[in-house]
Amino acid sequence: MERIFGNIIVPAAVSRSSETAHITGSVPLPAATKRVVMTEGKVKVTEAKSEKGKVNCKGKLSFCAICEGEDGKLSSFTASADFSHSVVCESADTHMRAAVTAQLLSITAKAEGDALLLNAEADIMCRMEDEGEKRMLVKGPDTELQTAEYTYMERECVGSVGTSLREDIVANNISSVIYARGEAVIRDISCVMDTARVDGIISVQALCYDKGGEYTHLAQNIPFTAEVQTTYDNCTNLTGTVDVTDIRVRLTEEEYSLATVDARVDISLYSASQKQVQITCDAYSPTSPFDCEKTPLQLLLYKETAEQKGICKDSVKTGADFSHAVFCGATPLISSATAGEDCIILDGITRVSLLYADKNGELRSVTDNLPFSVNMPVEYANTEIDARPVCTAVNVGSLDGDSVEVSVSLHITADIYELQDVAMVTGAKNAEMPKLSRGFVICFASQDESVYDIAKRFNVSQAALRAANPDMPETLHSGDRAILLR
Repeated sequence: MERIFGNIIVPAAVSRSSETAHITGSVPLPAATKRVVMTEGKVKVTEAKSEKGKVNCKGKLSFCAICEGEDGKLSSFTASADFSHSVVCESADTHMRAAVTAQLLSITAKAEGDALLLNAEADIMCRMEDEGEKRMLVKGPDTELQTAEYTYMERECVGSVGTSLREDIVANNISSVIYARGEAVIRDISCVMDTARVDGIISVQALCYDKGGEYTHLAQNIPFTAEVQTTYDNCTNLTGTVDVTDIRVRLTEEEYSLATVDARVDISLYSASQKQVQITCDAYSPTSPFDCEKTPLQLLLYKETAEQKGICKDSVKTGADFSHAVFCGATPLISSATAGEDCIILDGITRVSLLYADKNGELRSVTDNLPFSVNMPVEYANTEIDARPVCTAVNVGSLDGDSVEVSVSLHITADIYELQDVAMVTGAKNAEMPKLSRGFVICFASQDESVYDIAKRFNVSQAALRAANPDMPETLHSGDRAILLR
């Protein structure tokens, strides 16, 4: 029997895998260093290429080291290191897309001579997506099809920009800045013609010297606005990502305690549009029977980008010699996402780096992982989430015994996908017609069996089945009878 096929493109999730990448390197020190007091960093995958059985990833580790010089003064310097790692994935192939994210698990640095020896571990997670054309049965002579219609959102990058931002702030009693870090979140996106306005907040945390020569901590939220040229006019359903790639705080007016914040941010905007696709999920021929060849797929249907706030609060063990906190940085990581009742439960840890002075005035540092859990409401039964958590504020509380309380404010942005399993008819082959004696056959239906189901089971047309059973409803109950004339 002649078959007519068509090509279809649907977003299908093939497999998931993750590996830990070990990153080592040596960076020249800018000045004589007695020891490294604290190190912070983050990783980003810049390129992912799928091959047979693996995904080759390239990325960048950006970090800042706070160092104590021979004179006992603190200074900091920032640097970056490129890395590459291959993630083993048996189902990977050249025509597939690898959706890759990375999280920095740990980072340590040690000064040896005039070099900084770096050692870090990053978790690299891959989701293989098959976006290639698939061959599907669409019609054929005397062939009846059962189709399912799916609606999903297509995300398209409609604009990106790297821009420099500058803002003056009041920095009371500060004489110099040792180190600054920043995280940003987007609050609002609006588009007029081919330009989108992005409004957001940069959370600035800085370690400084005050005018008395003591360490002090500067924390401030700074609003920012940036313009992004878009591919289309008046884009709708806009979402975006923002990443602070460099931030510096410098004293500009010592008399009036004014400082200037210079930040470099990378912004990418995405527009979502609805798309409908019909998939042949079953087919049969009442006159020339054939067996369907089906391919199981897990459709990855993008639905929305959501935001959720959370708090991570716990104690950090410092020891009995703790005097006062000098600086605290925090980096949140998502470890798992599990389905709850009308929500996805995001569990993770916040890696906290605490710099403090002991009772003798010596600087010490401690690193700890604080657990957190955030519920993100969803409307879909089978959901997958790509979450991006950032820290927007860190507060160090009072000492309790040999521990100090640390509270971290979190802002989580998540792309939410609905997963649906479907068996798509990708081929068919001839089958032998069952030989039945002349006369009639009485069929007893199963619960919720349809006219279509019975016609397919006995290789007859629905029209012939209805002609022999004019009063038969569309859906039958268990034990209902139907007559098949032969």
